[in-house]
Amino acid sequence: MTFDQSSWRVENSRIYNIAGSLHLTEESGPREFAEAVAEVRSRLQALENVSEAERSAIDEELAEAESLGEDAPGATEDGDGSDEGGADAEGSADADTGGRIVRALSRARALLSAATGAATAASELGDSVGSLAHWAEQHL
Repeated sequence: MTFDQSSWRVENSRIYNIAGSLHLTEESGPREFAEAVAEVRSRLQALENVSEAERSAIDEELAEAESLGEDAPGATEDGDGSDEGGADAEGSADADTGGRIVRALSRARALLSAATGAATAASELGDSVGSLAHWAEQHL
């Protein structure tokens, strides 16, 4: 699969390629992150030759990351990411939420690496989960 960025116009920004055309940027917020995790979860369900127990364990970790992303500071209805008041108290909560998301994604990636049956597809999905974790570590 080719990743073609030739028509993109992005200045002073990083693009995190999650999988194929699924990507996040530095301007992406918690809502876009949660949508990307939901897409990865749907791709997990499409994997063949992965046992139901493995699939369930991986999906549980991804569901936790998705839920935390949806509830992360900045995941407002208007999507502007505004944060009013209590920056000190919320700052430590933000770091804790981001850390919990990264840990859940790291566990999902480890489970994908250990999955039997669909080694190549599971490995590619694991790479996608790793990209999500990297984005979350930097931006949530």
